[in-house]
Amino acid sequence: MALLILWLLPDIGGVRDEFVSKYFLLFVGINALWPPVAALNLPGIPVVSPTRVALFAALIVFAVNFSTSSQMRSQVVEAMNAQPLLRKLFWLFWTTTVIALPLSAVGSFAILRWLNSQVYWTMVLAASAWLATRKGFALNVAQALAWTLIITSVIGINEFRMEEMGWPEFLPPWLRADEAMYAKLFEPSYRPYTDNYRVRGILGNALYTAEYMAIAFPFVIYALTRAKRPLYMLLLAAGTLATMMTMYFTGSRSAMVGIVITFAIYPLLEALRARRQRPTSLFANTVMYAYPFFAGILAAVILFWRRAHVAVLGGGQHEGSNDARTVQWEMGWPKIISHPFGQGSGSSGEVLGYFTPGGVMPTVDSYFLTLLLEYGFLGLAFFFALFALAIWGAARAYIYARDEESLLLAPLAIAFTNFLVIKSAASTESSFPIVFMLLGVSFVLVARVRAEAGLNLLTARNFWR
Repeated sequence: MALLILWLLPDIGGVRDEFVSKYFLLFVGINALWPPVAALNLPGIPVVSPTRVALFAALIVFAVNFSTSSQMRSQVVEAMNAQPLLRKLFWLFWTTTVIALPLSAVGSFAILRWLNSQVYWTMVLAASAWLATRKGFALNVAQALAWTLIITSVIGINEFRMEEMGWPEFLPPWLRADEAMYAKLFEPSYRPYTDNYRVRGILGNALYTAEYMAIAFPFVIYALTRAKRPLYMLLLAAGTLATMMTMYFTGSRSAMVGIVITFAIYPLLEALRARRQRPTSLFANTVMYAYPFFAGILAAVILFWRRAHVAVLGGGQHEGSNDARTVQWEMGWPKIISHPFGQGSGSSGEVLGYFTPGGVMPTVDSYFLTLLLEYGFLGLAFFFALFALAIWGAARAYIYARDEESLLLAPLAIAFTNFLVIKSAASTESSFPIVFMLLGVSFVLVARVRAEAGLNLLTARNFWR
């Protein structure tokens, strides 16, 4: 009915992007600083939280404006067409999600999950690409990600010091949307077989917090490298250290992998860019020729220093997680082969039927396995290709970037890399709205650099020169 009303609205023209932009930025901030468990759960309506209110307010205005303005529709289409190949890959992936719906093993629940995906993936991607055509939007998103991450990191350090979150006990009863989830916040948060406390952060879960921090961390490094005023640089340096400490305190390999990938790729991209634009640069050539040496040292530290090895690659306390993933893949392959086009959104847990010891809900520990179970081989292929080519395009465009906003392509490429690596061992979708927002931003920034430099960014020609 809502879609029919939107279709029937008259074309009155005009583009109202300021409201959408402000509420998108508000969503980025609230998403990091507001606990998901703190929300209103009123009868007959979905759970109401500030995060949802901010995002839905932006998307409602976006949808109404899109329906009533041919001018805006042309702008959105132009923004989505900025990278034709990535646009096609996204819609091919979207098509696999539609094809899997009639094959669903969970009935109406799959339709509900699919509709949620249209809000958190499709609409967010289109709206963010459209907003990114406005100068300054991408920079505002990067600053919001960086500073809110630093704030949450300070809160995380205090949580590690107290070995408890502290804030849940002050949450009033009318803001406890899910009493079962709220009760879990008071359960001990220690790594199995150790006495190491794991920071759960504002998100209330160590794994969710680690994934979000790994995606946002490259933007903290971007802010630090671009800082010019001494006091601002000092604050960012302290914030970067606090962020890395909290990522370590989550006890999650995802967070540590995010740190390693960020520091492994960022200097290389910076050196390639400096060498491309200033071939005689001493810094660029030094980093280029010394990079294999430092990469070897980093690899040796991870392999032979026990603490680093456990933090990044895992140790005995991680064997349970590793064994669980092995068992899940063994259980999943027969189901994947029997349904090569998947069994619908949200069906992976029930289809796989794997339960952790003592668990009451089925679980899947790899998003790649989730994609295969829900959308089949094509779904996984298109999803992986979408983000792999987004990484390639952003990395290559960064080498030719000149203006301040285009320099965001480095942290964007690294954020997508962290996201894709983490998804091999985590199946949650909590970070997807932020990731698809960043994907929409990358559509426009890459196209802008391509237009300025006259490049075909999907070819390897001249990439390493």
